Amino acid sequence: MTNKILAFMAIPVFAALMIGATVAPANAGLFILVSLDLKPGSCPNPLNMNSHGLVPVAILGSESFDVHDIDVSSLPGRTGMHTIEDVGTPFNGPLVDQFSCTEAGPDGFDDLVFKIPMDEIFCAPDGALGILVIGGDLLDGTPFTGSDLGVVINKKGC
Repeated sequence: MTNKILAFMAIPVFAALMIGATVAPANAGLFILVSLDLKPGSCPNPLNMNSHGLVPVAILGSESFDVHDIDVSSLPGRTGMHTIEDVGTPFNGPLVDQFSCTEAGPDGFDDLVFKIPMDEIFCAPDGALGILVIGGDLLDGTPFTGSDLGVVINKKGC
């Protein structure tokens, strides 16, 4: 699983309730679930579909997950555009609506922050709730996946 944005799709709120906290690819087999934070520090997470810039995404480290074990070449986005810094705290509830997030800042664990070109994210209608699913690999080849919700801002259309 290399360089994958596994999905970005607009979903109705009731579908988000059924999805729960994470979404895994059907063919993932054995994989690790990671905490993902789209636009660290913001809640909700706005996605301006008319922007051609870069969207920050953080894979959040924890007591049980060390982001230094991630093969950064397996991440989507632009190679070499990542940093390791403590930027956020995992949201521990289910992803059910645009407020299923936290603005809590650093938690004492390193996080891996990278940027995805907005052009690589699927376009959706204004106001839609979307789920971003990212996949990658650890240095030992173990695949991982994580997801977070964003609210689409699309004033001009795609």
